[in-house]
Amino acid sequence: MVVKNTGTNDLYVFGGSELFNPSSNVNTQKFIDDQIVDTDKTWTLKFTGDVNFNDMTKQGITITNSKGVSVDVGMKLGEDNKTIVLTAPQDGYIPGENYTLTIGTKVHSSKGNALKKEYQLHFSIKASSV
Repeated sequence: MVVKNTGTNDLYVFGGSELFNPSSNVNTQKFIDDQIVDTDKTWTLKFTGDVNFNDMTKQGITITNSKGVSVDVGMKLGEDNKTIVLTAPQDGYIPGENYTLTIGTKVHSSKGNALKKEYQLHFSIKASSV
């Protein structure tokens, strides 16, 4: 998994044995965990092969608040079929709140290969300056 910070969008690349070749060695890097981000944060998840963007994959990607309650974020498949974009809730994330982005083992490729392990990224929202 490669991490690229692009301002309001962070790009995470999942590949190697994690999604597309279960018999290979894992070739991933760690998330940048515990980031402080804006209320309108967009996350971009980039995979090395085509993603099967069905209900099972959608259920495997969640964002929860500090109480463990799932947050309603936008989720769409990128034009390249290898990217999933998560947009902030309609009214934005709550300033000062902590969240967890989970990419679980339900996420799978168009060939049916699933992630072998779950990933979690913890992030906080910048406190309001008002």
